[in-house]
Amino acid sequence: MRRVLESERRAEQEFVDRARESERAPKGWPASLVMFHIGMWRERMRDALAAIANDQPYDPPGNADAINEAELPHGIGTPLSDASARADHLLTEILELYEKIGEKPINWFGAPHTTDAVLRNSFAHPRRHLCDYTSENGDPDAARQLLENGIKDLSEVSASEFVMKPLSGLRGDLANPI
Repeated sequence: MRRVLESERRAEQEFVDRARESERAPKGWPASLVMFHIGMWRERMRDALAAIANDQPYDPPGNADAINEAELPHGIGTPLSDASARADHLLTEILELYEKIGEKPINWFGAPHTTDAVLRNSFAHPRRHLCDYTSENGDPDAARQLLENGIKDLSEVSASEFVMKPLSGLRGDLANPI
């Protein structure tokens, strides 16, 4: 788990560095909003893992689209450095909590256990957003490379189809960019 999530951390750091250098008038969400969004979902995952670690109940998130619609406006204007630092810090907390509790049952958008929930929340979901942003903003080759590296990393740890789905579904979209 640690190796895969550290790979995602590096991909996010490179994404942020490229955005700092080149983002002018992005299509879709700006990089800071992408990282804000990743951080918000990592916070939910961290809170669920912390509850499990303390034998406490937790409320699984409800409708993801409704949650995103309600909170994304609050992320507009968040500096990229703040959003990325927060997402990175939360990734560290998730790793520490996962290493403490290991594989436990969880109710997380169809994930049956913490391994799938963490990989989908903190690797596949963010990687999908990085690929989408990169492709939308003029670098489909880099987006495909990010995607293939992500699929390779997940394959090396025998990630489930549940975890792989957000990335494997993106392959066709990036092969035929509009």
